[in-house]
Amino acid sequence: MKFLKVGCLSLIGLFILIFAFGFFFGDTSKQVLKSDKVLGATPNDKLAKEIGISSDEASSILDALKLTGLEDYKKIEHDDLLDNAHFEGEKGFRIEKENVSNVILYLNSDSSVYQLKFADHILYENGTTLAVIDDFILSNQQKSDIQFQSQEALKKVLKSPSTAKFPNILEWSIEKVNGEIIVNSYVDSENGFGAMIRSEFQLKVKDNTIYSLVINGKEYLKQ
Repeated sequence: MKFLKVGCLSLIGLFILIFAFGFFFGDTSKQVLKSDKVLGATPNDKLAKEIGISSDEASSILDALKLTGLEDYKKIEHDDLLDNAHFEGEKGFRIEKENVSNVILYLNSDSSVYQLKFADHILYENGTTLAVIDDFILSNQQKSDIQFQSQEALKKVLKSPSTAKFPNILEWSIEKVNGEIIVNSYVDSENGFGAMIRSEFQLKVKDNTIYSLVINGKEYLKQ
């Protein structure tokens, strides 16, 4: 019986030790996670860590990103193929955000922003904002709205609108150019003889209004 008592006490002590050990290290791990979140909480620290610069240097870059509508970027990484594009000592970085993957950031040798560029459009250069990213891109919701608007406009001029079949959004080209939206795609529908034919179309939209509609090279709407 004495042996059983000692054994029970030893087991109880072991459980207490395991519980205390888990509580201590579990709590420490939470503190570490919390500490990590605090250390990486600011956008400055996040950007500084991503591209290997100081927090102060990151601050001026973030200012340029905010001025051009790119502060909500998803990814930024160095591309040594872009280095020295304009002058010796320059560094180039690729920026990705929703619906955009070809934004280029060029930094001077002191890590200040020389240029922000989207495709062939210069957004920012030498401290001057020339354009914002929204001048050239559309959100997924905007593209969806334009797609619906375009389909409704097409149905009004088709011989048999109830038979119209449009492709999914991946087969639509919807671009924003110089303040207007240009849409290109196709529709399958019955002609006057009941045969299904494919028609390619282009629409132009400005200020939420379709002002041009061309189907197979023929203009149906022009304002």
